[in-house]
Amino acid sequence: MIKPFLFLITYMSINYAFAAELPSNNNYWKKLLHYNADKSRVISNEFFISQNGNINPAEELKTTVNLLKGDKGNIIACNYPARYLWIRKSLPDIPFYNLKQCPELVLFMDQFQKDRIDIVFASEFLNVPSSSFGHIMLVFHDDTQPYLTANTIHFAAETNNENFFRYAFNGINGDFNGYFLRSLFFKKKYEYNILEQRYLHRYTLDFDKAKIKNLLYHLFELRKATFKYYFIKENCAYQIAILLDIAQGNPETINHGLYVLPIDVIKYHEKSIIKKEVSLPTVIKTKELIETMNKYEKMQFQSVISNKLDPNIVESDKVIESLINYYEYNFRRYNHIFDNYETVMSLKHTKSNLNHDIPEPLERDAPSKIGIGLYGDSRKNGIYLQYRPFLRDVYDIQKDTQQESELNLFNLDLIAYTDEIKIEELNIISIKSLSMRSKFFTPYSWMFFAGANRDNTENSLNFETEFGFGATTSISTAIVNYTLNSGIDVTENELYLKPELSLTLYISSNIKFGLSSSYKYYNDHHYIQSELFMTYRLSDLTIQTRYKSNNSDIDKKIIVMLNYYF
Repeated sequence: MIKPFLFLITYMSINYAFAAELPSNNNYWKKLLHYNADKSRVISNEFFISQNGNINPAEELKTTVNLLKGDKGNIIACNYPARYLWIRKSLPDIPFYNLKQCPELVLFMDQFQKDRIDIVFASEFLNVPSSSFGHIMLVFHDDTQPYLTANTIHFAAETNNENFFRYAFNGINGDFNGYFLRSLFFKKKYEYNILEQRYLHRYTLDFDKAKIKNLLYHLFELRKATFKYYFIKENCAYQIAILLDIAQGNPETINHGLYVLPIDVIKYHEKSIIKKEVSLPTVIKTKELIETMNKYEKMQFQSVISNKLDPNIVESDKVIESLINYYEYNFRRYNHIFDNYETVMSLKHTKSNLNHDIPEPLERDAPSKIGIGLYGDSRKNGIYLQYRPFLRDVYDIQKDTQQESELNLFNLDLIAYTDEIKIEELNIISIKSLSMRSKFFTPYSWMFFAGANRDNTENSLNFETEFGFGATTSISTAIVNYTLNSGIDVTENELYLKPELSLTLYISSNIKFGLSSSYKYYNDHHYIQSELFMTYRLSDLTIQTRYKSNNSDIDKKIIVMLNYYF
């Protein structure tokens, strides 16, 4: 009788010891420590309790458990509430500590509205380097307080206003430190809707109060955390995804390959979305209001701006709202104050309820593309192959009233003949920011290219760098762009000047037609090229036809491709 009893005690002791060690290898414990494989992404020692907590999750757990059982248990629980609650749930002999009696934690929690949580997506905008892929943040709110006063949490790099190329290099190389930052929503709305003129898409998740509290407990722990910021991968999107996983008690995370984009996180949580809203940029809002005005209202709008009409005479709500938006934009964006600024800003009106039909980010094409098709020129035929790791090019369907754009890295186009394979184009980096101009808003467009192509009279693969400025105007569904570019053919060591004119027309939301013409001026010769293209979208596929004519040895090229987005 004694031997079976001793065996049972021994067996239970071994299993208890094993159970006590098991959580250190738990994916959720590692997630609380922000581990990536065998090392934490957190680079600040203050985030950890043990000396080797950043490389040894078992040691961090053991040290935490021992302290929780000792005289400093209450201090540890108050400083690491999310870890404490998970450990107490996982191990049976951890003492109870009342987190409501932790002064600093209670003060932190009281600063947040805690009924609901939104993911807010700020649309892409190439004129701001850190906004090239868009940006996401979390907004904590409830129904009893104004949304503008809600707290937002987002992850950002500590930068020094680097230009796009320096920012991209430092971001890819991990040379920035990153932090979770908190601010009130009205500040972010001002930054994105007014200064940067970006859409704010709000997605309310079905998280209950317990999940929201768990997320806030972990955010309290992260006040001592510093990360390395990576532009493409461990960026704002990836870090917000980790937070949402921790809130849900999810040990797994979003699947990612070469990159993680903000929109990927929203798609990952798409089934949890219970409400969608969008906040328009002031330029778009004003433009749409002006388009609905009659001739008399447009005349009043123009007369007030030119200071020929007393703003107090204006009675139309849409004119007043347009004036306020226009004046605020010019003041905030360009520090320009109209003489009648104070009068206009004091006008009372009823806000419009615009039914703005813009593309839903969740319905956009996926960022990666692979294409295969037929190629023919004046000499021979072949198979055309293209791979674009991310993000978009001017041939994609981008039906958006604010900006047509191109941003891709390491885009590769190949032509396979029966006897050889040739590189047609290699975009190391290609950027086009085509911001729409109107009568009252006149942003500039710009482009940059570095890579190799055959846009020369010899049709040879030459490396080039090119930079240009211009203007883009939209008329109904047509977009006209003009840029004056200058560049250098690195292979031939030749400088050139290149004016370029393009027209894009959306026949429908799924059909895009375009034509362009460019003229390269070299020192002793020139290169002329015209292109005509049409893109037709079918779900995750597009059919694309391109025709190019030029004054090179191969004067005509025809490409018909089937592209798959993933």
